[in-house]
Amino acid sequence: MRKIKENRENEPILKQDDAKPWLQVRYVIVFLCFTANTLNFMLRTNWSIAILPIAREFNWEIKKQQNILATFFISNSCSSLLGGWLVGKYGGFAVVLLAMISSFTMALLTPFAVNTSVTLLIINRLVDGFGQGMVMTGSVGIIRRWSILDERSTFISITTSGYSFGAILAMYLSSWLCTSTELGGWPTTFYSFGITTVIWCVLWCIIASSDPTDNRWISTFEKETLCQSTMKESEKSGFLSVAPHAVFCITIIIGGLASDYIISHSMLSVTNTRKLIYALPLGLSSFLVVLTGYIENKVINVILLTIVLGFYGPMAGTVGANAIDLAPNHSSLIVGIAYTFSPGFISPMVTGAITKMENTIYQWRIIFCIVAGLHIIGIVSFVMFGSGEVQHWAKSSENNAESVPFTSLENKESDD
Repeated sequence: MRKIKENRENEPILKQDDAKPWLQVRYVIVFLCFTANTLNFMLRTNWSIAILPIAREFNWEIKKQQNILATFFISNSCSSLLGGWLVGKYGGFAVVLLAMISSFTMALLTPFAVNTSVTLLIINRLVDGFGQGMVMTGSVGIIRRWSILDERSTFISITTSGYSFGAILAMYLSSWLCTSTELGGWPTTFYSFGITTVIWCVLWCIIASSDPTDNRWISTFEKETLCQSTMKESEKSGFLSVAPHAVFCITIIIGGLASDYIISHSMLSVTNTRKLIYALPLGLSSFLVVLTGYIENKVINVILLTIVLGFYGPMAGTVGANAIDLAPNHSSLIVGIAYTFSPGFISPMVTGAITKMENTIYQWRIIFCIVAGLHIIGIVSFVMFGSGEVQHWAKSSENNAESVPFTSLENKESDD
C-alpha cells in the first residue's frame, strides 16, 4: 500500500494519459518567460522616470544622476555570459528565479537606499543590474527545452517582445505613479513593480521547471512530444543557445557609449552618428548571415550567428535613441508603434513556409538571403531618409508643459 501511494504522489497532477490537453504547459511557460522580460524591463525603465523627482527631492546634480543610472548597465553587461554558463550548469528555472528574486528585492529596497546614502543606492543598482542581465539568457535556456523546432522561433519572439511591452508599460505607469501624491509618489513605482514580481516568482515556482520531465503539471502527450523533439540535442547547446543573446546585451551598451562619445566630441552630427551606428553593423551582419548559409560546421555557424546578433545591438540602441531625437515627448509612442508593426511575428511563418519541415541547407540559404535583403532595404532607407533632428510636427509640443508630467509638476511647485 505504501509503495502504491508513493507512486501516485510522483505522478503528474494533471496527467491526461495520451490525450492532447486543451492547454499545454509549454504555452504557459512561454507566457511566464514573456512576463519575466516584461517585468525585467519595467524595473529597468522606471528609473528613467523616477530619477527626475528623486533628483529634485534630494538635489542631485546631473553627474550624480548619470553615475547612478550607469552602474546598472555596468553590472548588467557582465552577467549575461555568466548567466549562459549557469543555465548550462543548473538549468534555466533556477537562473531566472534567482535573477527575478534579486530584481524584486532590490526594487523593494530602493526607497530605503535612496533615503540612506548614494553609496548604498549604487550598490543596490549594481546588484540589480547583475541579476537582470541573466533573465533573458535563462529564458532562452527554458525555451530550448520547452519547445519543439517548429515553435522555437515564435516562442523566442514572444519572449523577447516583453522588452518593448515592459518599457512602454513602465513609461506610462511610472509617470502616473511618480506624479500621484495620493499614492505616495516615486517610491510607489518600486513597491508596485517589486510586489508584482514577487507574485510572478510564486507562480514560477508553482508552474515552471527547467525540464519537461520534471514538471508536475505536464501531460504524458506533451512530455513525449517535447522529449522526442529534444532527445538529439546535447547539453552543450544550453550555453550555445544563449551566447548570441548575451553578446547582444553587451554590444547594445557598447553601441550606445560609442554614439554618445562621437556626439559629445562633435566628431559627427547626431544624424550622421545615428546613420553610422545603424548602417555599419547592419551591413556587416548582412554579409555574415549570408556566409552562414554556406558553412556546414555547426560550431562556426553558432559563432557567426553570435557575431550577427552582436551587430544587432548597436542598431537596436540606435532605433530607441532616434525616436527620442525625432520627437522627445512622443518617443515612447513611436517605439511602441515601431515594435507593434515590426515583422517579428511574420518571420516564424515565413521560415516554416520555406523549410516545410525539411530544414535543408539550401532552404536556410534562402532564408538568410531574405534576412540580408531586408537588412539592405533598412540600411538604404535609413541612410537616405533618416534624421537625428527634432521634427517640425514635434516642436509644437516641446513647450507644452502638459505633455511632460514633471515639467508641469515643477511649474506647479514654483507657483506655490
